[in-house]
Amino acid sequence: MRHSGAPNMLSVMRALHNDKCLCLFNSIALTTDHDTVDLMSNMNVKRTQFYKIMCRLLESGLIRRIQGKYSLTAMGRVVYYAQSLIGAAVQDYWKFAVLDSLQDIDMPKEEHQEIIKTMIDDKLRAALGAPT
Repeated sequence: MRHSGAPNMLSVMRALHNDKCLCLFNSIALTTDHDTVDLMSNMNVKRTQFYKIMCRLLESGLIRRIQGKYSLTAMGRVVYYAQSLIGAAVQDYWKFAVLDSLQDIDMPKEEHQEIIKTMIDDKLRAALGAPT
């Protein structure tokens, strides 16, 4: 594995750019102490593709390998959390569309905040700048 310094946004996004990369990253995130055999048996990828994905995840600083076992780094845990926020936002897309349409209506700010509180989960509400 080659290190070219600190990872950047582009290297992180490239490491997670498709379903197989995300699936492998999530597999490592959801269980502990994966070794190569465990991970390869759960994936439907060729050996070379598997190692290419793992190399990207390692070089981007999202995972680490200690004594043959893979786990998320601290940064990997933050990226995994951010990914869960994106997933929740996509799942609640229609709720955000409703909130966008409510911005065109003249209503008191408190009422608007109450609607947000009722419709949107705490972790997503924080991203909207609404009180939790």
